[in-house]
Amino acid sequence: MRKQLFMILGTLSLCCFLSAHVETSDCGATLIEKGSKAESKVKIGMPTDSPCPGSKGATGATGPTGPMGATGPTGTLSSVYATLIQDTSFPLGSESAYQEAEITVPFSLIQRANGITFDEANNTFTLPKGTYFFTFQFSMATDPNNTQGESSFRFTDMYLDLNNDSSRIPLDWTMALNSDQNFNGNIWAGFSGSNIISVANNDTVVKFVLYRDPNYLGGIRFEYDPIGPVPLTTNNSPVRITIHKIGNV
Repeated sequence: MRKQLFMILGTLSLCCFLSAHVETSDCGATLIEKGSKAESKVKIGMPTDSPCPGSKGATGATGPTGPMGATGPTGTLSSVYATLIQDTSFPLGSESAYQEAEITVPFSLIQRANGITFDEANNTFTLPKGTYFFTFQFSMATDPNNTQGESSFRFTDMYLDLNNDSSRIPLDWTMALNSDQNFNGNIWAGFSGSNIISVANNDTVVKFVLYRDPNYLGGIRFEYDPIGPVPLTTNNSPVRITIHKIGNV
């Protein structure tokens, strides 16, 4: 009688222990129980490829949230730009024919500008400091009576003059022939080029300068073939430059 009582109490104690152990385990252990008349044996099968995680600790209290900082300014692209053109056609024999070695490219008006100003009397424009993308194109014609013909196009340099020649920015250019495809017979030609330039100071006065071989200074104009069928039309000006600020210095 006493032996049976001990077996009952032992079995109840072991069941309570196993029940508590399984309830606190999160790893899905398999309980296998084998009984006999003499004693009870218990085997717990544990997965070998998934270790049991530790028990979760209590969640800590959330700390106070600080005030939100001021909203920063919205970033924008540069709004400094300009397009300048010369849209005037000069008649043959006018005083607008250039016969000097150094020529300042003329402009008659400024289009679509912001942050850049234009001085028509001096053919200059003023830039704030920064880095700019600069492009240009122009057409020039020689006097048909000029015996030098194409020799008047013998440019040796093209550059931007900053603050009355305090410094120069050289420009690369390409000369395009007209439809004759014969350089010696041309009386007009088109020129174009581009560059990235840097201006170190605000209120920098700039002019676009051409320099040609002083041995060939026949009359030359910024226009199309003066005796050909090409008239001045909308968006077909003899001179056009564009400049956009793309960064700071």
